[in-house]
Amino acid sequence: MFMLDRIYSIKNTPGFFFIYILLFCLLGLTIMGLILGWVYSDISPRNESLIKYEGSVEYEKIINNNFSTKKEIHNYRFQGLTNQLIDIKLTIDPGIRYGTKVYLNNPSQTHIINSEMSYNILENGKAVIGNSILLKNDGTFTLSIDYDFKRHSNYYDFDYFFMFWDRDNSEWVNKFPEYNFKISLNRN
Repeated sequence: MFMLDRIYSIKNTPGFFFIYILLFCLLGLTIMGLILGWVYSDISPRNESLIKYEGSVEYEKIINNNFSTKKEIHNYRFQGLTNQLIDIKLTIDPGIRYGTKVYLNNPSQTHIINSEMSYNILENGKAVIGNSILLKNDGTFTLSIDYDFKRHSNYYDFDYFFMFWDRDNSEWVNKFPEYNFKISLNRN
């Protein structure tokens, strides 16, 4: 009680309104810090992966596509048979090599990944990621190509990552990283 009486007696001194200004600035900075902390943390909807369902894929057909955001998952569906051995070969820009994953988005009971046949190499200026997978069941499988800028960069919140200055036209242009992949049957 003594402390409150002391504060009330001080508040009438000249210049005490600067203390109010300081307190409201601190309150504003705290609120702004909470909002920015929420936006730039991984729980923000802004940092959720964009999931695209790109349709079905046929064996031995090369599919071309590109990423347009910092976090993106492209899902492709294909039919598989029991004991079928498939090879997946993804060719991408080497700049996003370590931010890209290729996997079957099915329960692990439905397939076995042959780790001896998996690779991540540079070939003719392109990064090539390959997997060999044995399917255990008949059915429709989902191949996911998952790109996350955070996996290969320390500076995660760079909104203009895919924008480059075009000197000829003197303007910013989008250059989204392209990729192509092929699912093939392993005949060995």
